[in-house]
Amino acid sequence: MADDESRESPGVRDGSPLPVDLVAVAAVTVFVAAVGLVLRYYDATVPLPLAVPMLLFAPGYVVAAGLFPERGEIGGIERVVLSVGLSLAIVPLLGLGLSATPWGIHLVPIVLVATAVTLLGAAVAAIRRWSFPEGERFRVPYREWFGSGKIGALRPDTRGETVLTVLLVVSVLLVVGTVGYVAVVPPQDESYSAIYLLTEDGDGEQVADDYPIEFERGEEREVIVGIDNHEHRTTNYTVVVAEQDVAVSDGETVVDEQRELGRFDARLEHDETRNRSVELEPTMTGSDVRVVWLLYLDGDVPDDPSVQTADYYVSLWVELADGD
Repeated sequence: MADDESRESPGVRDGSPLPVDLVAVAAVTVFVAAVGLVLRYYDATVPLPLAVPMLLFAPGYVVAAGLFPERGEIGGIERVVLSVGLSLAIVPLLGLGLSATPWGIHLVPIVLVATAVTLLGAAVAAIRRWSFPEGERFRVPYREWFGSGKIGALRPDTRGETVLTVLLVVSVLLVVGTVGYVAVVPPQDESYSAIYLLTEDGDGEQVADDYPIEFERGEEREVIVGIDNHEHRTTNYTVVVAEQDVAVSDGETVVDEQRELGRFDARLEHDETRNRSVELEPTMTGSDVRVVWLLYLDGDVPDDPSVQTADYYVSLWVELADGD
């Protein structure tokens, strides 16, 4: 009866100190996350030597600690290998979840989410340990290691433990290579360019509205042509401006006549936007006149430019009064 009464009730802490290993893992994880936030503020990223060990070990370690809170359930090597293996399962799942968010799969968001998971796991693991008597709880034998001058608990003594050690090393190399690739070569968005028209309002702001569509013969009206480069490389563009006399029949547009009004070139860096003001002066009369700005990449302009051959284009229907 005395033995039964001396055993603690499950889930009740007996006033013993916090588990040192869980506190250490949580502290290191928070430190890495804090560094990540600071570097993110300065448009930098977390150094790989700091982020990889945390991602490789911390999430899996706290989960393993929660699964095996008692002493002697698994050996030191098995616990380390299990920690790495669980991290290898947890971190990709976190990345998969982040891929569906605006943050995407990037190193800093992964570190922050892994930190939250690690802190939660550490709290659960601590509660699990406190549900056992102090003598039955798992603890890392720091004093024994330091007293003997060696880490005997992590020394492989059997062939099985040697195999586990080799698997651990291979897993570490795989994770380091994978995380390193993601950090150095982040996933690129789709490559594309864009061309569009703007005008200037009464306040001098450029807006996509109030385009000039009615012209008198010989009249010039200003139009602003915008080009965006999202090709992930420096790109040379050629814009061909042409007016077309078109006929629309059964939903199909047929170009009866086309005249080139001019062209210009532009060279843009990745993620650069260039707006160019041009004077538009149509020469074709009638209400079925369309002006097109045909965008070609890398100077690849055919002898007969058209909407079908352009990489991108934008158009504007105009009407030129048929007067003297």
